[in-house]
Amino acid sequence: MKCIVLGAGPAGLAAAVAIRRRSARSAAVTVVERRKSLHDEGFGILLNPFVVAGHSAGGFAWASRVFRRFVRWNGISVFGRGQGSVTLSGHPGWAIARSVLISELRAEAESLGCEITCGRPAAPADLDDADLVIDARGARHDRVPDVSSALVRDSDDLFVWLSTRRAFDCLTFAFAEVDGHLLTAHAYTYRLGHSAFIVEGAAAAWRAARRLAPDETAPADAWVRTVCERLFADVLAGHALDDASPTVQRFRKTGYPEDPTRKSVQVGDRAHPVHFSVGLGTSLAIEDGIVLGDHVAKCRDPREAIVSFDEVRQVRTRRAQRLASRSAEWLSTVTNRWNELSTPELAWSLATRTGQGTASRLKAQDGAWYELISAAAARRTPTVRRDAHPWSPLPANSSVPAPPPGGGLPLSIRPGKLDASSRVELVAVLEAVTERDVLCGTRYVDLRVHSDDLDWAEGQRLAGRVGAIAAADLERGPW
Repeated sequence: MKCIVLGAGPAGLAAAVAIRRRSARSAAVTVVERRKSLHDEGFGILLNPFVVAGHSAGGFAWASRVFRRFVRWNGISVFGRGQGSVTLSGHPGWAIARSVLISELRAEAESLGCEITCGRPAAPADLDDADLVIDARGARHDRVPDVSSALVRDSDDLFVWLSTRRAFDCLTFAFAEVDGHLLTAHAYTYRLGHSAFIVEGAAAAWRAARRLAPDETAPADAWVRTVCERLFADVLAGHALDDASPTVQRFRKTGYPEDPTRKSVQVGDRAHPVHFSVGLGTSLAIEDGIVLGDHVAKCRDPREAIVSFDEVRQVRTRRAQRLASRSAEWLSTVTNRWNELSTPELAWSLATRTGQGTASRLKAQDGAWYELISAAAARRTPTVRRDAHPWSPLPANSSVPAPPPGGGLPLSIRPGKLDASSRVELVAVLEAVTERDVLCGTRYVDLRVHSDDLDWAEGQRLAGRVGAIAAADLERGPW
């Protein structure tokens, strides 16, 4: 079998390695990369350590070597409004230089006999002659040379990938306000003396930031780095941002059309772009390549391998995309809670944005944080006796938040028993429907859940998405 891989990123190289290994080197694998070098793009990337450990146990030499070179941390830090930073422990992360990952994958691919060609696109004749074409060319996010262009909508999600010599103890988020809009920085160390520094936000925020540049007519690569250094000066602590030509890009949310002939298959971000704020993209890309290799080895016909691969991967990738989409939604609406939450509360809202996190876990990991956020939630929702408000759905003799004078009608949400997927969806609903009322005190909102979900629901109350919680033995049902 002859196989052509388009793109020598993590997905493409992982697929090449897996196919050669699984086929006992009988498959001819050629990797074609349009760039002249495999080390001229990208800084540091996040990886799931369990994914890498699993591949190491499966005999992949690159995984064993990469596992030993990770930068590791256990927490997230958040810089808020003029209040310094707060750190929440118990959120492990692992990062590595992209060049290191690519180098290790390439070394194993070449040791297995894969042919790797750089500096040219694949020739049409090569594609026609191949039994299987693996498209691993990445998402190819749109470049935005002018953020003020009429072709860019205010709501478009734009980002720029920079780096700095500033070391960070853990994954760090920072927010910069510009004319009522927010830009968010994601920073993490991936190698000694090197950290990724990604800045993202709606186009409206970037347009406001551009007005801070000495020359508003200058192209993006002439002002972005300077303006970001100014906006995030407290986070950078005197360090500069690197990259002489930073490129503003518009995040691509969907993959590319599939090949109707089923001769080619897409892997990685080419098939399912995953927002960088959850750090799952590279892990999913590598998984795609290795799982595809398994299916190619099991099926005699490459077309059968493609069909079975797609069926298996859809469940995993759709869940990851939903988590990433939920994270991106939180970031795009962070302005809604920016004025209402203290830095510790904002950090907890960030930590629970994808439906994860419980009150007991917070208390166990950081008791001081738990007390701080609990006190803030108590101040946000003053309590009265139930008998003063007959409409209250909570049990008799309990304390419930008092409705504001002239406020909206009370709202009780009863989702039934929750699972991991429905928790993600419910957080999205709460942020869209109730969070603003709860934070501004314009409506009383309670969440009635199955007793098994009370701990999770309390975490949502602490995040400011509901005003109160109560137990209810309800069957699974619609919200």
